[in-house]
Amino acid sequence: MNSPKDLPAYSTSSTSLKLAWLCLSLLGVFAVVANGPALRRVFLLSALIVGVVMMIRRWLDWRALRPFMPWIAITLGSAYWSMLPKTSLIDSLWEVLCPIAAFFAATVIFSRVEKRFYWTAFWLAAGAAVLAVLGGLHGHLGVWPGMPKAIFAAYSGRGVASTAGVFLTLIGFSVILINQDKRYGQQAKSLYFLGALLVVLGAALGILGHNRMYWFAVFVGLLPWLGLLRQVSLRLRVISGLGVVLLVLSGVLYSSYIAKTQGPVSADGAVVQIQQSYTADPRWRIWESWVAVAAEQPLLGYGYGTRVLPKIGVKHVPSVSPEHDIAAQHHAHNVFINVVVQTGLLGLACFLWMLFGMWQVIGNKTGVFAGQDEQRKWKIAAASLLLAALAKSMTDDFFWGPATILMWLFAGIFAAGAQRK
Repeated sequence: MNSPKDLPAYSTSSTSLKLAWLCLSLLGVFAVVANGPALRRVFLLSALIVGVVMMIRRWLDWRALRPFMPWIAITLGSAYWSMLPKTSLIDSLWEVLCPIAAFFAATVIFSRVEKRFYWTAFWLAAGAAVLAVLGGLHGHLGVWPGMPKAIFAAYSGRGVASTAGVFLTLIGFSVILINQDKRYGQQAKSLYFLGALLVVLGAALGILGHNRMYWFAVFVGLLPWLGLLRQVSLRLRVISGLGVVLLVLSGVLYSSYIAKTQGPVSADGAVVQIQQSYTADPRWRIWESWVAVAAEQPLLGYGYGTRVLPKIGVKHVPSVSPEHDIAAQHHAHNVFINVVVQTGLLGLACFLWMLFGMWQVIGNKTGVFAGQDEQRKWKIAAASLLLAALAKSMTDDFFWGPATILMWLFAGIFAAGAQRK
């Protein structure tokens, strides 16, 4: 990807640049709240238009796009062999092409936007998260009985909301670490508050969802940051590492036992229930069933589309159990199995190549962990979101869902932050 000095000169105060940045910022809002699918598509389409304009005007290095093109091509091309051609084509547009365009648009626009608009997307995402958390508190705990329906509808349910919570938590953590050495007076305080607010809101969505994969994904997302601990004492490194591990273990204990137990809490009961929750998890049978489906059309799959997957499941996946059939037949609950089912082994190769290309864009030629301290923090922040998205999608594939638009958008923002002067 081009660095700012290589890009053609254009005014950072231009109306078009401000409008493009506003569209991307609002896209982050509708990636968090659930009651704006139409507006989410409007801003996704805006991101696609911005991306196309950037390519035409050569604000992007075409070489950065090469690893993404095979995956885009096979998802769009799968309409030819899909059982629902129009659905595959539309889903490829909204779920693949537009989020990738938002990622690249953010890598260019954020590196050029005026400093006073620097944190707009972060504040707007935090505001949207407040609405989602309020809706979750009402839905799960009955808080604010007279809550307006519009606020309640902002909560998207356990799975999607906890996925957004993963990204919000990591984004907030990144904001704090990126700005920890700066002394901007009131601005520094507001950024620390912003980071802490995002962490709290993200954790609230994860806790409300009783989703143990939230804690695992946050743990995986925090791993790249451990590389910065080389600069501190051994004692602080040990304390930090133990703190992260204890945080994850506490989250798993809460999600798998405390939040679900009806009787008194006990150590023996916790061990037994947590063990059973893993060994008796229906996902083992779900994965087995969908792997068998993928083996029937291993080369090109059945055609891309999250709305196509349930049709495939109903037709090919046998009954798991009456209480789990809907979930079992909806999708494979694993991003890589879903990719193989939809686009085959060829699609899996393209998908992995795309992930490698995204890692290269984040590293900006020198590598994710190279560069000056501040540049390295911006790049690690982007890498942590990508790794967390993959981790969260190991058991319930949200990699191409609405919540993961946050990953594409803010990964691009963080990647661009490493280029700013």
